[in-house]
Amino acid sequence: MPFQLPYECLNEILKNLKVEKDLRSCSLVNHFWCEVSIRILWRNIHNYNLLIGCFSDESKEILRKNDIIISTSTSKPLFFDYIKFIKNLSVHDTVCGVLKFLKDQQPDDDNKKFVVTQEIFKMLMGQVTLKKLEFCSRRFLIPNIPITTYPGAKDCLKNLSEFDCSSNIDSEIFYQMSQICHNIESLSITLEDIISNGLAELISVQKNLKCLNILHESSDVMYVPPLIANINDTVIKLRLEGRYLIPLSFISKLINLQELLLSFRFEGFEDMEYMTLPNLQILKFYYNVLIPKPLIIFFENSGKNLRVLDLHNTNDNSLNLAVAKFCSNLRSLRTVILDVESTTLKVILQGCQKLESIYLLCGSNYLNESILLEIIVNDSPRNFHELKMDYVGGFEHIFFQTALAPVFRRWENRTPKNTLSLFIIGICGKSIRRASSIVIKKFQKSGYKSLYIGTLELSAEPENLVYWNPSS
Repeated sequence: MPFQLPYECLNEILKNLKVEKDLRSCSLVNHFWCEVSIRILWRNIHNYNLLIGCFSDESKEILRKNDIIISTSTSKPLFFDYIKFIKNLSVHDTVCGVLKFLKDQQPDDDNKKFVVTQEIFKMLMGQVTLKKLEFCSRRFLIPNIPITTYPGAKDCLKNLSEFDCSSNIDSEIFYQMSQICHNIESLSITLEDIISNGLAELISVQKNLKCLNILHESSDVMYVPPLIANINDTVIKLRLEGRYLIPLSFISKLINLQELLLSFRFEGFEDMEYMTLPNLQILKFYYNVLIPKPLIIFFENSGKNLRVLDLHNTNDNSLNLAVAKFCSNLRSLRTVILDVESTTLKVILQGCQKLESIYLLCGSNYLNESILLEIIVNDSPRNFHELKMDYVGGFEHIFFQTALAPVFRRWENRTPKNTLSLFIIGICGKSIRRASSIVIKKFQKSGYKSLYIGTLELSAEPENLVYWNPSS
């Protein structure tokens, strides 16, 4: 009898597939694989024609009275109870799916759009138990749908663990969710010009909130402090971003915070001077810090437990020296060091003896590649194994062909023998790949076993880097 993976194992493997086409291919292997794949595909609504075909006779009659046609092909017997598999619901995606369904039936008819969308939510509220709900009304032109009033809504939403919303949805929805949902672990809020009553209450009743994301798109900051005043100290991950500043003073009460990500343009970090976050391990900035003094004081108070620090493209030598002095337990660092400040890199490597990875700019006025590599080989800590070189200007592959050999010969003789992963970063991905491939082949032929060279391409999100494996 052929060996068959247990359901839990196969489910764990397949749910990590990122490409929908791969999951569909897996569904063709056999019935067992098909069932596991379909369950994963239908965590989100996968086919709106099929979904609408599952409407009750009452809902179908409502559609008929509104001159909405359901294809007869959707009435065929189904292999699975697809609706039961749905765990994630996006109001925006649902409206888009309805528009596609109505594309030949006057899709611009707001009444038809509302009727179909309403019947979908009525059906789902009565049959599924959601884990994730996205309700961002700013993304489409349709009246707020009172999903919390439909039969079964309490059971559908009571185990909700992830909620993504805009601040301007109907207040009644927030109030009713405050009565139902007390165990949301991840909450993402887009702050619009309108803050509906009830949002603050929904935030305050969450007793198990772990992750909070706030996107600030309104120019009015006066209403922000009352809104976030009652956030529980259970939050361990906080991300603040937007075009306008959010007052940071409230963060000081989040004593269990482990990860803080800040994405504002250039200013607004003065409050950090007065914070002490004893459990903070990850701190990332997605814009430059122009006033370093508050951050230096913050490092003095809370830098000891930092494991990951990303200063984006902030260029300040005093800040780098503070990192070396106060952040001795860092494993990963991104910063900027000018060519004339190369000794600062040595100070950082000596002060951060647990450092394993560093991201630095090269070229132009920044660190010279030769000096950088020399310092890394001679002064990096025992467990250091990853260097990311982000090129400002062109990538000089001739340099790599002529200058790397002696540097990495010494790396081969280091103790312990860690493989050094050298990543070349730039927006000219193809040219970098071609150039680095030449270097890679040369070093492979020379027998270097403690060296890996690859490239990284910058993506739209500043924290995401797309890896390319030159050996594949």
